[in-house]
Parts: sequence; C-alpha cells; structure tokens
Amino acid sequence: MKIAFVILAHERPQHVMELCEVLVASTTDAVAFIHYDLRSPDADYETLKAAVAQNERIRLVHARVAGRWGSFGLIEAPLNALAQVEAEGLEPDYVMLLSGSCLPCRPLAQLERYLEQNAGREFIEAEDESWVGNGWRSERWRYRFWFDHKTQHTAEWAFLQMQRLLRLKRRFPEGLEPRFGSQWWTLTWRTCRAILADVRAKPDRLRFFRSVWIPDEMFFQTYARKLAGPDRITGFGLTHFQFTNRGKPVVYHDDHIGYVGTLPRFFVRKAGPRAEALRRHCFSLAALPDDGAPLQEIGERRYDYQLTVEAQTHYPTPGQLFYRSQYVDTTDPVLSSIRAPYVVLVGPPVLTRAVADRIGGTLSNQFTIFGEVFAPDRVDLGPGRASIGGLHRDDVAIRNAHPALFLVRLRSRTTACPVITWSPFHHASLLEAVLRDPQALIVACLPFTEEEGQDRRLLHLASHPDRLTIPISPGLLPEYSPQLIRKLLFDILGEPRGNWPHWLGSLLSYREQPTAPWARDRIIAMPWSWGEEQSASELHRELFSRSLAACRFRTRPWFAALQSVLQNVAQGKEMERRINELLADFAICDESAASTQKHQLVIGAGAAPVGGEQVAV
Repeated sequence: MKIAFVILAHERPQHVMELCEVLVASTTDAVAFIHYDLRSPDADYETLKAAVAQNERIRLVHARVAGRWGSFGLIEAPLNALAQVEAEGLEPDYVMLLSGSCLPCRPLAQLERYLEQNAGREFIEAEDESWVGNGWRSERWRYRFWFDHKTQHTAEWAFLQMQRLLRLKRRFPEGLEPRFGSQWWTLTWRTCRAILADVRAKPDRLRFFRSVWIPDEMFFQTYARKLAGPDRITGFGLTHFQFTNRGKPVVYHDDHIGYVGTLPRFFVRKAGPRAEALRRHCFSLAALPDDGAPLQEIGERRYDYQLTVEAQTHYPTPGQLFYRSQYVDTTDPVLSSIRAPYVVLVGPPVLTRAVADRIGGTLSNQFTIFGEVFAPDRVDLGPGRASIGGLHRDDVAIRNAHPALFLVRLRSRTTACPVITWSPFHHASLLEAVLRDPQALIVACLPFTEEEGQDRRLLHLASHPDRLTIPISPGLLPEYSPQLIRKLLFDILGEPRGNWPHWLGSLLSYREQPTAPWARDRIIAMPWSWGEEQSASELHRELFSRSLAACRFRTRPWFAALQSVLQNVAQGKEMERRINELLADFAICDESAASTQKHQLVIGAGAAPVGGEQVAV
C-alpha cells in the first residue's frame, strides 16, 4: 500500500518535518509532500528545504500559494501537490490530506491494512447542504465572494448585498452537483488523477470555485461524488476533528494523551504547539506494528467529546481533562465590539411592543424598530421585515449558536439606531450582559408595585402570553377555598427558580440600590405601577424624570426626540389601559379579597374555572 501524504502547513517547520519523518518511517512505501504557505517567513521555508534534502521520501511542493482561511488557496495548494505527484511519475494507491498540526493516533501499519481492506473507497464527506449546521448554504455558490473574509469584510458584505439587490445569482457548473464536507480527506489516486484531468479540460469549472464561499468544504467533495460515484463514498474521513460550541477547533494538549488513543480515526487535529508529550506519544503509536486488532469502529460517529465535557464540568473528578474554570464567557468581549448605541425595551411584550410602535410611528427616520429578536421560536425583525443585512427571520439556529455575535451583527448592519424589544425571559444571560454594555440604552417597561413577590408573578405571567395549562385533580385540597388555590398557583409560577433570571429581582428594585451592577445613567424607568398608592406613582414619575436627565446619551442627536416620545407614552392613557387590561386578565386578588371575591387566573379567554380538571394560567 503506497500512500502520498499531502501536508498543508504555515508555521513551526521543525514540527512539520518531524511529522513527515514519522509518516514515511512508519509506513512501507509512503511519500510526503509539504505545501508551505506562501505568506510564511522565508527563513522557515529555507529550514524546510535543508531538512527535506536529507530524506528522499519527503518533498516540498514547488508551486506555493497563500492559504488564507476560506480562500481558494486551500484548493489550489492540494491541486498543486497532486500535479507534482503526477509530474514525478508516482503512482500511489491513496492520497491523504493532512495539516501541519495533525498527529497520528494509531499505528500507521493499521492504516495501511485498513486501506487495503477497503481499496477503492473514498474517505471523504460529500453531503448535501444540510451538512452546513449554521450560516450560508446555497448562498455559498450562488453568489460571488471575491473579497477576503478576514481583512475585507466590509467590502465582502457590500458586494454580497449588491448581488442580492441586482439578483445576480448564478448556476452551479453543468454536470456537477454541490456537495459539502470536511476539508480533510483520503482519496484514491484514480479519483485524484480524474480531478486533475477534469479541471484541465474544463477550466471554467475551476474558475467557478475561485469565488465560492469556503471552497475547501465544497470542491473536492463535489468532484469526488461526481467522479467516484456515491457507492464509493464512505461519508467520513480518517482524521478526527472537533469543534467547540463557539465554532472553534478543539486543541489537544498533553493531558489528552489517553483520550486521543480512543478515537475511531487514524489522525487527530489539532495538536497544541506546546503539547510535546502528546507529540512523542502519538509518534510512538505511529511506529508500532499492526497487532491485527479489528478496525470496524473506524468512521463511527461518537459523542465522547460532548459527553466528557458535560460530565466533567458538572461532576468533577480527580485528574479530569476538562474543568468548568477552563470555559471563559466571551459575551462581554464580543459585545465590546459594538461601537454605536442601541435601544433595548425590557419588559413584557404587551408593553414593549406598544412603546416600540410609538417610537416607530413618529421617529422611523431616526430608528430601526425590531421586535422580539431573541424570542425562542423566531427572530422578529419587525413588522413586514423578513431580513436585514443578510440576517433573516428564520435564522433561529444561527442566532442561538452565538447570540452575542448575532446582536453585534444586527447592530453593525443597521444604519439607524436600532430599537429592540426584549422579554427578560428570552436569552436572559445575554440580556444581563447587555445591561452592562455601555452602548445599550435600557428602557425598563417594568410596572412596579411595592411588593417584590407580586412584581415577579406579574412580570412572569405578562411575559408569557401563551396559555399554560396546569392539570389539577378535582377536589384537590378541599380544606382550601378555590380562590386561595388560584393564588397559590399564581405564587408558584412567579417563584424565582427555573428560568427566572437571578438578576431580574435586582432590576425590578434597582431604584433602591445605590450600587447596582450596571450603570444607572443608561436605564430609563418608565413610570408605571401596578399599585394604586399615590406615593408610589409619584416616586415612579420622579425616577423617570431623573433617569432622563442623567442619561449618558442626552447629547446624541436622536435623544431629544426619543425623550419626547417616552414622555408622551408615560403621560398617555394607552399604557394605563393596557396595564388595567393585564390586571383584569390576571384577576389579581389580595388575601382579603381571596375569601370574598371570585376570580379566574387566566391569560386570554376560555380558561376552565378552578375546581374543574385544569386551570389555565
């Protein structure tokens, strides 16, 4: 079994050379081709040239290109390596694409046996667009991406919007079907040679992929499926890789030695630059003889990583690999990239929507009005708006993958100051960080009473307008009146547990806290109260006036108009009517009324009275 290893590298030439030496020494007749990135220092390349001269089974790819993330260079580099293999007259059985940070995690003699047993099969992912978990799918090839994502993001985005506006969609090359998968593959030389022949015969196809978004996840996958046929595609590669919940590749270190040895692949990526013990261990594994162990597990999809992380962060054990303290909350650093103000209306939707409508009705040229952007089942971009700046109403999975980053993108793609309505129970941890963001102007649409428990209950129920049915047994607790049972159910729903944000109680009573965990000059408290005491109403109006006077955004050109709208809303009868409707819907009763008045605790109409089979709340 003759294998040609193609290694894409851009740093640490000593490590790259050491890897190649192990690859050729631990196999029967393998050769290694190193493509060293054109952007890398010349001194590194000269170091590799000197080392390669000492081993005839290791070559440098002469036609070097820059291999930036998501660029066509990640296609051109392997193609150049394949062309050199062909030009040198080599006839390998398989070509295996690796990176300079890959390490073997099994004896390479086993790899040779496995390839012999599965001769003719193509070890590559070649899936339909559902393989893409989040982000663009067909857009990757329907539009042209000519700008570098890392260094020319603004130009890239503007060019994409121009294509959408002018409807400059394109078709996939005739005779090919788009397929997606991991960049790391092991293909037969027959298929590799057929790819070279096809791109030479039909250069327009290759030209098409030059402007595809992340072409390394499409090019070889599409060609392998076309040229080898679906029956020969395994649907998996022979290199293990793992991404974190932040979309970053997992980096393995010395304390992962035992873990990498259990992986159902032959290589693992990516190894940390200082993981010397891990490197020595993997290189010693690679040199071991084939013990004849069964290899049926190769290619299995496992959840070992997720399970290990979950178990060890919640149930610590001595000598574990992952610790809760290793996970850093990046929400605040991500939000710090927001450079312009935005307005967040915090409170139950029945109130925040009314305020947002008033702002949008009179100040639509100064503000962009959004709805519940972080609602569980939708991305509400506002009335009649299906998308904005490439963000779409159905991008729930994309938003949930990184909510803070989604908020940053929303702000950066909005010219006018955005106004977002936000229920405190939707992505509460992100909202807590937004309260700390110096660019966020918080308008608290939270009607207060003088009793914290009732504030919790009312806010909880007002923020969940969908009916929640609680089944109870007929005749339950006969010693209690139905009215008191209703009150107990009401208390249960408002208890500060479950999805109740731990910080929300502080926000409800922030006016009484001289050392609140957020800046008081960014919170405007609307002067609404559930209570009927005159002193409470006066206190709320005074807090409202003081919060407007102290707001740090007073010098912004749009603030005076916003202040006027908020003052009109506060003085108008519309919100008073809405609050009274809430009071009537919830039928809030105090203990003295509970024994004499009959109330139904409902949201909406049609709830069964207490004493039946269920109570709708």
